[in-house]
Amino acid sequence: TFTRQALLKALTTAEPIEIVGDPGGVIRPGEGLGPVAGGNLAMICHLLGTPLQPDFRGHLLFVEEVNEAPYRIDRMLRQMKLAGCFDGVRGIFFGEFVGCGAHEVIREIITLLFADSPCPVLVGFPIGHGRINHTLPLGLEGRLTTDPPRLRFLSPATV
Repeated sequence: TFTRQALLKALTTAEPIEIVGDPGGVIRPGEGLGPVAGGNLAMICHLLGTPLQPDFRGHLLFVEEVNEAPYRIDRMLRQMKLAGCFDGVRGIFFGEFVGCGAHEVIREIITLLFADSPCPVLVGFPIGHGRINHTLPLGLEGRLTTDPPRLRFLSPATV
């Protein structure tokens, strides 16, 4: 399967990984550079207000979700925004939202919340709980661009 091949490639190639996003997925244009951080939206929100709350300043933030209603996606993203989680991030990119309702609704929520973002914001990356799933090495320095929409790591995932 593609997912297995993507993982094997990430673990064995000397080439930096590149993940192409949805060509129509640009919410805010631009370019960002930084280490990749993030993950599942609900899990990130559960850490807010605890000693384990991550600091995403200076990072490219990735978010995905599975089996949450759109109103919950909206509530969790608003909670993160009010908690300052997006302050100082260098880019935000969203993966798949499997079982979370219509993609258009999720995109509208993200568009409304991030229309004034000072950094690039993209939706539609094939990462998360979907059937086709790219390997995403967290902590590795990457460049997020909107023209074309892609995340390109600056070094291989393994050395």
